[in-house]
Amino acid sequence: KAPVFHKKGLLTEWVFGSIDENGAFAIFLSIFLVYLQALLLNRLVIRNRLTNELTLFPGLFNILLVSFFPEYNGLSAPLVANTFVIMAFVYLMQTHKTARIASLIFTAGIWFSVAFLFYFGYAFLFLVGILGLSMLRTVKSKQWVQFALGYLTPVLIVGMLDYLFHGD
Repeated sequence: KAPVFHKKGLLTEWVFGSIDENGAFAIFLSIFLVYLQALLLNRLVIRNRLTNELTLFPGLFNILLVSFFPEYNGLSAPLVANTFVIMAFVYLMQTHKTARIASLIFTAGIWFSVAFLFYFGYAFLFLVGILGLSMLRTVKSKQWVQFALGYLTPVLIVGMLDYLFHGD
């Protein structure tokens, strides 16, 4: 029996609402997402030199942790949202020791927001993004506004589309 597909966020319903939760496509997509997360995490660690040696252990440990927790088994909202969280950290880490960072901050906010829209339990990621930004560089109020606007943009767009298509 294939794992149960948890529908948590608004984008989860829109994107994956018509997928058979016991189908082969859902299982294939979940395996692909875990593989993509491992690649992105390895790229993040190697590119920012977070370890002393070049190693693929972060991706391996991500795959092991995902397989240990039953909520992540199969195509679930947290599994999809974690992909966008890793993408947000990729952009957030690029702001360290970089001169032009406005688009990087805005894009990190967008990715955190998309993760929130797939899984509403990730609402705290706004604070994680602000805290991470302030740890990586001296943050000016303009950069906080850029992050907040990046975070609010997908929420407002999805809210407008939801109102347009579903009324009330």
